[in-house]
Amino acid sequence: MKTKILFFAVLTTIIMGCAGGIPSMEEPLEGKNLIIGSIVFENKGYQNRNDIYFENLDVAIIGTYEENGKEKVFGKWTTTDKNGYFFIPNVPNGQYALKAFRVNMAGQAYITINNEFRSKVDNYKVWPTENIAFSGTYFDTTPNNKIINLKHNYFTFFINQEIRHGAYDKIDQFKAANGDMVSRPMIFKYFIETYPQSGWNQSMKEILETYEY
Repeated sequence: MKTKILFFAVLTTIIMGCAGGIPSMEEPLEGKNLIIGSIVFENKGYQNRNDIYFENLDVAIIGTYEENGKEKVFGKWTTTDKNGYFFIPNVPNGQYALKAFRVNMAGQAYITINNEFRSKVDNYKVWPTENIAFSGTYFDTTPNNKIINLKHNYFTFFINQEIRHGAYDKIDQFKAANGDMVSRPMIFKYFIETYPQSGWNQSMKEILETYEY
């Protein structure tokens, strides 16, 4: 496994819009890459509730890439599927990160979770509005064999609105606050099985072969 490398970039601020739904799994284009990832959001005691959310979350992805010698900003909303997975096909070569997501918590309006990416520290916070900006300076995920793996992102939301976040290759039988058992396989396996005819599968199969079990 390769060690993560952090990259520095200065971004132009652009106000982001709403998610456009789950994209289609487009076939690979020359020189382009596939972003994959998943989210689990666990409410652990806030408003005296213990809930888990992962389906139909609005997700914002941010990144930078070079085009014609100039640095450009990538920013796009997508939506998680029924199991909490998201993807964006045919993005440019660059550095990417999970910028933000929105959770429609039971009994109240959306909560937006955002990372300003102003330092190397993982710093996701509850954001005061639904709108966020494509801004930040540190994005740590680059393409590996055409795949940009943002991993399984597990967020725990506490009664004082503190947020803890971890990114994992897989999740094995984790017991959440509401008693549910949460398991997530190697993320490549999920997409290979869900989209068996996809032209991206060969790249993911080759990556899987590099992991030791």
